[in-house]
Amino acid sequence: MCSDGQVNVRGRWTERLRGNGSAATVAQALGVAVLGLLFIAVGLVDAWGFPGGVVVDPWWFAIPLAVACGAMLIKRRHPLVALGIGLVAFGVDAYAGGSLGVIVALVDLLYAAALFSGPGIPRRLVAAALAVVLAVTAVTFIVGGSLQDTVIMGVQAFALLGTPLWWGLSVRQQRELADLAAARALDIQRLSELRESDAVRGERTRMASELHDALAGNLSAIAIHSAAALAQQQPDHRDAEALRAIRSASIEALEELRSMIELLRGEGDALIAPARLAEVCDLVTAVRSRGVDVHYTVTPDPPPHLPAAVDHAAYRIVQEALANATRHAIGAAVHVSVEVAVESLSIVVSNSRGASMVDPTLGGLGTTTMRERSEALGGSFAAGWDSNDDWVVRATIPIVSATV
Repeated sequence: MCSDGQVNVRGRWTERLRGNGSAATVAQALGVAVLGLLFIAVGLVDAWGFPGGVVVDPWWFAIPLAVACGAMLIKRRHPLVALGIGLVAFGVDAYAGGSLGVIVALVDLLYAAALFSGPGIPRRLVAAALAVVLAVTAVTFIVGGSLQDTVIMGVQAFALLGTPLWWGLSVRQQRELADLAAARALDIQRLSELRESDAVRGERTRMASELHDALAGNLSAIAIHSAAALAQQQPDHRDAEALRAIRSASIEALEELRSMIELLRGEGDALIAPARLAEVCDLVTAVRSRGVDVHYTVTPDPPPHLPAAVDHAAYRIVQEALANATRHAIGAAVHVSVEVAVESLSIVVSNSRGASMVDPTLGGLGTTTMRERSEALGGSFAAGWDSNDDWVVRATIPIVSATV
């Protein structure tokens, strides 16, 4: 992933450099052309001074100069093509003796090739330049035999070919490092934004949980107790209308609270809602994962839609009964039976003494809580030992009264 990022950064800055500076490129080409013509005008030709070279008119050097300066115009978009044209112009110019203007143009084209060419090309150019320098040095020594001339020619060849390539490669590396640093800074900024977003999401989730814990339970309790009070009142009792209004308002407030919690948690987050009887299967699976042998049956399966108060109370009773069985009867099998009839819902949870059995009536509020949940909805509750020496929890919750 890191290497891909580097290639992308190189591509971005290379394209940016190639696409910009058209006016500067034209100005550079014109500057070299004018400078070269001035050199020709003052007689600075025959730069290489090859013995036995051809004799030409000094203004003949303007032709390879014009070709080399024309190649400079395409050095950003096509650096290797421009370098090839420049090398041909330099070869022709050197054959006639050489002019300083073409040498300046070749230096610029070598620098541009190192700076603007694709990845991997500059190092190949450096290797080729070193090979040419060694070849020129060797040929000079073989032909002339003078060590001094050989060293001078080798230094000149290296200065002409190696220096602009080294300079261009150095500038290229610095720009790549700068772009990589900018890309890294951008990645750090994006990471910081993601962390901030996660923190905000976590805070919203925490607020949603606190809203649910602080208000949803109280609103559910109001709905449950008002429904229980309605079940004990006569239909024409003067308080019945007020109780119905209280229950309706509490249920509407609970629905609005759920909408607020959903908005706080955001799309894609799990919604907080009171547990229902349909989720007992997940509860049983979780208890079984801890090594407890649980037998669960529900009639009908799946259970029908129930009033929210009855649905929630049934789940909590089963949950508390399972918790008591696994806590007080270690290793005992637990049987859970839920039956939904037309007018009522029945829950039976039983377990044997197991390897170790503590009296469930001692030291806990589980039985009291289950009793209160059942009786608050007008139902009944009983817990105790049966004739088979099993601990049995029975709860019956009317369905009709909860819908009044």
